[in-house]
Amino acid sequence: MLDVVIVGAGLSGLTACHHLQSKGYKVKIYESKGKVGGRCRSDYINGFILDRGLHVFCKESKYVKSSIQTESLYLSESIYPGALVYKNRDFNLVPNPLRRIKDSLSLFFNSFMTYRDKWKMANYLSFLISNNEDRLKKYSQQTIEEFLRKRGFDDYLLNSFFRSIHAAIFFDDSLQTPSNIFNLTVRQIILERASLPAYGIGSIPEQINEKLEKGSIVLHSKVKQVFSDGVELQSGEFVQAKTVLVTVPEPDIQHILSGHKSEIKYNRSACMYFATKNPPVNSPIFVLNGTSNGLVNYVFVPSTVQPSYAPSGSHLVCVSLNAHINFENESLIEDVLKELIDWFGLKVNDWTHLKTYQIEKALPKIEDYNQAELYRMKEGIFFCGDYFRYGNIVNAIKSGAVASKAIDTYLHSGEHLLGRSNSYSSRASEIN
Repeated sequence: MLDVVIVGAGLSGLTACHHLQSKGYKVKIYESKGKVGGRCRSDYINGFILDRGLHVFCKESKYVKSSIQTESLYLSESIYPGALVYKNRDFNLVPNPLRRIKDSLSLFFNSFMTYRDKWKMANYLSFLISNNEDRLKKYSQQTIEEFLRKRGFDDYLLNSFFRSIHAAIFFDDSLQTPSNIFNLTVRQIILERASLPAYGIGSIPEQINEKLEKGSIVLHSKVKQVFSDGVELQSGEFVQAKTVLVTVPEPDIQHILSGHKSEIKYNRSACMYFATKNPPVNSPIFVLNGTSNGLVNYVFVPSTVQPSYAPSGSHLVCVSLNAHINFENESLIEDVLKELIDWFGLKVNDWTHLKTYQIEKALPKIEDYNQAELYRMKEGIFFCGDYFRYGNIVNAIKSGAVASKAIDTYLHSGEHLLGRSNSYSSRASEIN
C-alpha cells in the first residue's frame, strides 16, 4: 500500500512528492494531463520558448533552494528592477531606487509625478523596506486602495501607476487585494532579483520531476473521487493509501470530493506572443499601461534578458492583456497591434503573431485578509497549493514543502490509524 497519493502534478504536488520520497515514503502522483507542471509550463514553437503566461523566477527562498538546483536552470541576468509606464503618449521610467540609484535621478526630473507624489512614493518604499511580513499583517483589514489613499495617494497615481502594477501582478486592476498581500509582494519585488530559466519556466517542474523515483507519476490518469484512504480513478480502479494530498486548483476539488464547496475565485488572463527582428525596447523591463484603459496590460521582451527564448537574430515579445476584455473577439490580434502602434510606432507592423494563451484560472483571487495557511487537512485528506497564499512559483513550492512536513508528522504520529473512514471498503464493495 502507498503511504501517500497525490492528486495533481503541478509545482506543489511535485515538491511534496520530492520531499516525502526523500524521507522514505512510498508516493504516487496521478495527473489528468499529459505533462507535469500545471500552470507552470512552456511550449517550443519555431525556435521560440513560450511560457504559458509569462512567469518570472526568484531563487532566494529557502524552500526553492531545498527543492531546486538553480544552477541547472541556467538563470538569466536579473530583469530590470523597475518599470516603464506608458502615459500621455510617453514612457516614464520608475526605477527601484535600492538597485538603480542613478536611474532614480530621472524620476526626480520627469513630469510623470509631481514632487509631492515623489515624496509620497519615497515614503511608501521606505515603509515597505522597513517592515517585514508580520508587521505588514497589521494592515490586513484594509484593501490596498484604502491603504494607499490613507497615505495620501490621489486618483491620478492610483490609476496611472498602482492599478497597472496591481494588474501586472494579480491580473486584476481593482485594487481590492488585501493591503498586506500587495505590500508584501511589492516588497519582494523590490528586494529580490527576478530572472528567467534558459529553457523556459516549464524547466522548473521538469527538474523536480527528474528527482522523483521512476514511475512516481501516472499521466493521463484522471481522479474521479477522493477519499481519506485513497482515490478512485476514472477507470474505476481504486488506489489505496494511508493519506491523500490534493493539489489541484481549489475550484476543481468540488468535482472529486463529495460535499466540497468551492470558496475561491480565479482571475483570468491572456497573453500574446509575437516574433520580431526589432524589439520595442532593448532592455529587460516591463512596460506598463498607465492610461487606465485599452486592451494591453503590459509588454515585456523575454529575449532581452534570456536570449534562448528566441532564435538568433530574432526577439520574442510578450503582450499581457487586461482581464476585462472579450477574449473571443475575432479581431483581437489586429486590435492589440493597432493599440501598440500608438505605443511603439509603425515597427509593430513587422511583428508576427506566434500564439495566444487564454488562461481562465490564471491566479487565485485574494479576498481573505488573513491568508496565513500554506496547507489544510480535513478528515484525513490534505490540501495544498498557491491559492492558500497568493499565486506565484515560490508559494506553490512552499505550500508543497510545508504540506509534506505536515504529512510526515501525521503519518509518524499514527493519527491516520485513528477513526479512519471506511470509504475504501464501501467503494471496494461497489466496484466488486
